[in-house]
Amino acid sequence: MKEKIIVASDHAGYGLKQKIRNWLERNNYAVEDLGCFSEERCDYPDYAEKAAKAVEQAAIKTIGRMSSMSAGRMGMSTSQVGDCVVKALE
Repeated sequence: MKEKIIVASDHAGYGLKQKIRNWLERNNYAVEDLGCFSEERCDYPDYAEKAAKAVEQAAIKTIGRMSSMSAGRMGMSTSQVGDCVVKALE
């Protein structure tokens, strides 16, 4: 599997999101679909927020893994590097 792709849309983008999701899955990408799940009216900010939070969490996890690898090289503990990352993201 290739990297995970996060998709989300409101009701107006549901059909296009499904086409994109299907293409991604056919091309061996892991897809995390955060909604919406039908063409029933909904508010896009709800799904934009879910997507933004998921991307932020993925970035923090990635930075955390890189930080762990780098911490030893810099003679720092992982928690020291993690504190720096959190402060940078605030």
